[in-house]
Amino acid sequence: MNGFEHLVKNLRHRLADVADLELEVSAPARTNGVWFVTLQAKDGYSVEATWSRHRGFSVDAGYNFGLFDAPHESYGIWEDTADRMISLWKAREATNPDLPVPIADLRKQRGQLQMEVAAQMGITKGGLAQIEASANEGKVQVDTLGKLVAAMGGRLVISAAFPDGTERKVAVGR
Repeated sequence: MNGFEHLVKNLRHRLADVADLELEVSAPARTNGVWFVTLQAKDGYSVEATWSRHRGFSVDAGYNFGLFDAPHESYGIWEDTADRMISLWKAREATNPDLPVPIADLRKQRGQLQMEVAAQMGITKGGLAQIEASANEGKVQVDTLGKLVAAMGGRLVISAAFPDGTERKVAVGR
């Protein structure tokens, strides 16, 4: 049983007696494809989780979220995914695509393996794992993080947010 199947089994067990819930599961045609589970309410609210072997779990929730938007939240294990889905369901809370995401989760969302990104950076897979772990602890140099994002095909953008609601991008390099 893969992580997605554990997630669905857990959700069915924990939500068995919820009246206004429809649980839909979609398996991919190929085992390396994307799996979907959706909790749909009669009032239009839904929580959806996707899973693929290389990208892990992602969760989107709300009354209106785009099917082809970037995933709002990412999780490494099915237990955290199940807990978050149920929490969102009970609160009828929407996910937010603007929340920060760990760099390893961002890489997975983009469907890139550690060995692919490490090769782009000219380092070992273990070196990339160390950078990702350091980033999770807030101990990564901006230059290194910029190189990692560039290896994934992106450009690092840093912003400063202030208590008065002002937010501005900060110039770092070119």
